Amino acid sequence: MFKIQKIWRLITTAALLASVLNLSLVPATPVYADSTAQTLPFSQNWSNTGLITVNDDWSGVPGITGYLGQGLTTATGVDPQTVLGESALPGDLTVLANRTSTAISNGDVAEFEITDSVIGFQGSGTADAPYVLITLDTTGKSAINISYNLRDIDGTGDNAVQPVALQYRVGSTGAFTNVPAGFVADATTGPSLAILVTPVNVTLPGAVDNQAVVQVRIITANAAGSDEWVGIDDISVTGSSLASPNLTINDVTLAEGDAGPTTFTFTVSLSAAAPTGGVTFDIATADNTATIADNDYAANSATGQTIAEGNTTSTFDVTVNGDTTTELDETFFVNVTNATNAAITDGQGLGTITNDDNVLPVLTIDNVTLAEG
Repeated sequence: MFKIQKIWRLITTAALLASVLNLSLVPATPVYADSTAQTLPFSQNWSNTGLITVNDDWSGVPGITGYLGQGLTTATGVDPQTVLGESALPGDLTVLANRTSTAISNGDVAEFEITDSVIGFQGSGTADAPYVLITLDTTGKSAINISYNLRDIDGTGDNAVQPVALQYRVGSTGAFTNVPAGFVADATTGPSLAILVTPVNVTLPGAVDNQAVVQVRIITANAAGSDEWVGIDDISVTGSSLASPNLTINDVTLAEGDAGPTTFTFTVSLSAAAPTGGVTFDIATADNTATIADNDYAANSATGQTIAEGNTTSTFDVTVNGDTTTELDETFFVNVTNATNAAITDGQGLGTITNDDNVLPVLTIDNVTLAEG
């Protein structure tokens, strides 16, 4: 009995070890998407049918992915403008590759290699709110415009009112915001018709300007009827170059005082909020009639001073030394150089140290007018 138990333990241990080793050899599930934020201008017309060759694999399509939208709504006929979340269910990333017919009724996102190749989506009981997601980098851009064509590509007998909405969010998490101007109440004509093309051309709200990550999605929902396939084609996203803010520095005038330090605070200002990455600059004092050698003020400088993103000002202090010497007003400079993400339009601040000691006498001479006689 003892030998049998020992043999059994050895067999069990070996089986467990083999199981562990086998698990260690199973490759990790790959990520089938390239969600890198795409800079502008950005476009995609699906003419390259080699971008998608395997089901559920978007890795050949930079910046674009498709989703089933599982569980985003449980009813039919829901307005996609009201669907603002994203699915937490596994396996939501999807695409059917290399399809040559729209005779598919179970809903999904698909790549169709038809006369004019295109990506399309169809709602269903499992594809509750299918959508195409576009990830963008709008850094340095404003007035972001998106245009695309919604194509009725379903020539089957299916027929439904198929609404399509446009939404966005800043970043890659959180709820989406609907764009009413991008809503199409019915993008299809069916049944047995596939001729309608509905152009959408919208300038997105200013919230998406100059952002490292913006996600835009085109979304439909499970219709009350036999859902039709809608193509999303000729996608184009553009923006205008964002002008750099102007940078200036002010002048400061103060009395020097009879003893001890007096702080001259200079303000570096921007004409608009600092863009993504902030504004950096170098700043330093320089002699004029006031000099460091005469102990009029203390030299100061800073390299890589920053006005953080969204802010408009930064301050810089210079210490002026008081004395009781009777003298004229004196001046020194504060120079701003090497600015990034801003244009220097007034880069020299003037510090004026006014004399507050005994006033120097003023010598004058009058004029005399007499008749010559």
